[in-house]
Amino acid sequence: MEDFEELPKMAGWHEAKLTVPEGQLQIADLKPNYNITFHRNGQYTPESEVGRLDFNGPELKFTGDAEESAKVFIDWIAHAFKGRLEEEREVGAAPEREAKNAAYKERNQLVALLSTCFPSGKAKTAIEGWDEAWHGCVYIDFPWGQASWHYHDDDAWMFEHLAPYTKPWNGHTTEEKYAAIHQAVKTRKTT
Repeated sequence: MEDFEELPKMAGWHEAKLTVPEGQLQIADLKPNYNITFHRNGQYTPESEVGRLDFNGPELKFTGDAEESAKVFIDWIAHAFKGRLEEEREVGAAPEREAKNAAYKERNQLVALLSTCFPSGKAKTAIEGWDEAWHGCVYIDFPWGQASWHYHDDDAWMFEHLAPYTKPWNGHTTEEKYAAIHQAVKTRKTT
């Protein structure tokens, strides 16, 4: 068997010896390193180390600048916690996002039906701050005026039957659009 060769020290381990005789791997004298080191500016060089907690002996020892080490530790915890919160927010938001997308899909089916009953068209309408996937827009010219609805690219297939809309947007707000529709429904009920 060949002699063991000492490897350079690596994070978390020291005095590792390794040999690979006849294609087999052996590790001897493996000793864990229970140090926690604190480095400034995200650099992990001996020069950037500001403190060290040594758990390797019979007692805990700290060396270095305690205040600077505490700042590094708190920054690390804050970063880790922020990442965890973002993960939780994404997981928690998924059912809400799915419900919202399902509601838009239902609404878009009704808009698609209305677009076959009244003069209609579609256009790409960019709105600042909106995801580009929501720039598709259906315009319907009702007898009482124009109305429009944005749709996600995933629902574009519902509006394939529409030609490009060439008239300009009349400036209606969402509130005005639904107030006009509500008034049209009320008028239709009484006649």
